[in-house]
Amino acid sequence: MHPRQPIPQPGDCPGGESGQRLVRLPDGSYQWQAEAARATNTGLRFWVYVTTVPLTLLTLANGFVAWAQRGRLRRWWLGAVGLILVERLFTFGYFLPQMLHLMADHLAASDAVAAALRWSHGNHLRHLLLLLGWLSALKAAAMLHRRSVIRPPAELSPSDRVRPWGVTKQAAEE
Repeated sequence: MHPRQPIPQPGDCPGGESGQRLVRLPDGSYQWQAEAARATNTGLRFWVYVTTVPLTLLTLANGFVAWAQRGRLRRWWLGAVGLILVERLFTFGYFLPQMLHLMADHLAASDAVAAALRWSHGNHLRHLLLLLGWLSALKAAAMLHRRSVIRPPAELSPSDRVRPWGVTKQAAEE
């Protein structure tokens, strides 16, 4: 058995070395590797461009679109937006600053390990919020699809209504 067993960190890239940030020693204790965190820094080198900024912008755009909806669809859609916004606030308000603080390497070893463990365990809450947000968004998308395809708007005449496969009756006859 290798004397140091890295603890996989949420957000680690497969095959990457970022799992080496928080190491479990043979005696069961942990050691924070600030240098490894700075060297890999997947957050600023990769994740910020793939999820942090795009997901935040998509969440805000969805909020504007969801606000214009009505009824249950609006509640589900705004619920999804709300859950993801809470996750985004946690990300910007705690997780990013905490990781920058940990990477600065000015904490005592025991404080760094405690902070890194809190950070790692807190990610479970973030992932739960993301899961619930995505499930709510899927429910809203299913409701939107059902409303627009199965039950077309009443103001359209029967001949102008969209068929489930996307072809109007008039277009099918032409």
